[in-house]
Amino acid sequence: MNFDIMKIFDIIILVLGVYIAYCAVRVKGGNIPTTFVAPEDVRKCKDKEGLCKAIFIPACVFGAVSLIYGVYSFIFDFGIIEAGSDITSILNAVLILLFVIGWVYFSYVLRKSVAKFCM
Repeated sequence: MNFDIMKIFDIIILVLGVYIAYCAVRVKGGNIPTTFVAPEDVRKCKDKEGLCKAIFIPACVFGAVSLIYGVYSFIFDFGIIEAGSDITSILNAVLILLFVIGWVYFSYVLRKSVAKFCM
């Protein structure tokens, strides 16, 4: 089995997707993960419920995009499903773009929400 750097990257994205989805469930329950917001900012937070509501949907979006990209990459990189190289190249480019957009969206909303509710 040829194990190149992209396979490692794809596995990391898959694990990230699982972790972000887990954190989104915690946020839905009113618990703000310290990987999202620094503990000192959480202590200063005036409205934790408002912060949780503000970051829940972006966390779900970023987690879903990460999971989709991770599963797609795992399936095709490890040869579980074979497809034409043109199709996988286009899908790969689209999913990488969606991953970056999801990451930027989540980061932007998180930064704005922390500034609004915790400062």
